[in-house]
Amino acid sequence: MATIIFVRHGQSEVNVRYLLSEDENINPLTATGVSQAEATASELKQLSKPAVIFTSPVLRARQTAEIIAKEFGAEPRVDRRLRERGNGELNNRQFGSEKELYEVIMTEIKSNYPHGFESLESEKTRMGEFVQNVPSGVVIAVSHKGPITAALALFDTVYDDDAIPRDANWIVPGSMTIVNTSQKKILAIGSDKLPAELKQ
Repeated sequence: MATIIFVRHGQSEVNVRYLLSEDENINPLTATGVSQAEATASELKQLSKPAVIFTSPVLRARQTAEIIAKEFGAEPRVDRRLRERGNGELNNRQFGSEKELYEVIMTEIKSNYPHGFESLESEKTRMGEFVQNVPSGVVIAVSHKGPITAALALFDTVYDDDAIPRDANWIVPGSMTIVNTSQKKILAIGSDKLPAELKQ
């Protein structure tokens, strides 16, 4: 059984330009994103057990994972199940604001994905396969907001409502969302701190 620490990649070009992009070799981390990844890596260094590190194949996630892995003297393993949501015809579309981008995503979902957007069920399926097949122990998985939100939907909401918000908008760049697979329990959503139980 595993504790999975899902890390959303640091701020990247897609965030500052309000882009939808699943492309794997463009849109790197910004300077802010590098700093966020370094802060997360420093926090993860406090883990009481060694961690296996997986990453989405998308550049912004790989860069984040490499910064984290350097703290552990490890190499991240690319796992395509952690990739960005498929954007269909909307891939590489730029919007005027985060609000506009969010509204387009919500319209896609409510309209049954007319532009080939990847469905939540598809994301849940691949993230479920990832969760079921990770090694036991502590696992760090660098991914994206959509897939991390989908992974949360696989778990019972067994957590303190006052301590952990439900809103997926709390899954900010560089943050940690943590689940315990044996207890089917959510330990943190969008946090910049490890729970005390995972620290040395």
